[in-house]
Amino acid sequence: MKFMKRKQIYQASNYNVTFDPKTTSAFSYHWWKFVGIVEGKVIFNNYRYSNSTSKHQSKVRTLLNELNIKIDIEMPLPAGLPGSYRRGLGMNYAPVTPENATLAGLIQASEEYLCDQIGNEVIKQQKRNERAKQRRFEKKLEHYLENVVHFRDYEIKPKSQFGKYNKVAVHQVVEDIEHDVENALHSFHRDGFGNVVFYVGV
Repeated sequence: MKFMKRKQIYQASNYNVTFDPKTTSAFSYHWWKFVGIVEGKVIFNNYRYSNSTSKHQSKVRTLLNELNIKIDIEMPLPAGLPGSYRRGLGMNYAPVTPENATLAGLIQASEEYLCDQIGNEVIKQQKRNERAKQRRFEKKLEHYLENVVHFRDYEIKPKSQFGKYNKVAVHQVVEDIEHDVENALHSFHRDGFGNVVFYVGV
């Protein structure tokens, strides 16, 4: 970043990130404040707003190190630090107001965001585990159908499609492979259907 003598600020060549050494404040795209002083502490907002703002943060972090300005607290603040001019499009977090612009308020906002992130990651992991479990069950069902009962006139669909898939066939939800396959094949042979649709999952 280059120091602009007339403006007395540092800015990148594309003008999209600035740092004012007098106020110890940095802005991305002239509105999203990610470095500032709150109650005497230098706060660095390390929330990753976008790829470009992440680059801006990296440039300012390097500049702070060169200027020997110590960061006291790093925290993720999606709405920006006090002094951000407007909310980002699609932002789900409340803008900074006088009520939450205190250091305690910012720390609370950061902790709430981190808790949300942890909760979202737990949900994602649960969904990944469910999908993996379903794939293992499907493989087990396929093996049983093709190698144990030697039956190949079948389809496997997600359980959520049961009652919605419009096809003339035996429709069977599978929870116990041996019992439910036996039940489906009984109907298949008894009623002369040409296909069995098995439904698995939650």
